[in-house]
Amino acid sequence: MQPYRLYFLRPGDHIAAVREQMCPSDEDALAWAATQADGRAMELWCLARRVKYFPVPGQTAPT
Repeated sequence: MQPYRLYFLRPGDHIAAVREQMCPSDEDALAWAATQADGRAMELWCLARRVKYFPVPGQTAPT
């Protein structure tokens, strides 16, 4: 199991909230993160590694 953090982002990609979850793999963490979506942009991290950026629906991910 690995620790994952899901950051919910305000406009400008400032952190508004965070949720933590232990998951056995990135795939499981991504599935969990998808269930947490609430219309805000999100970033999923495993320790110091960004796993995925989830943009606000209709936006593209930053480079």
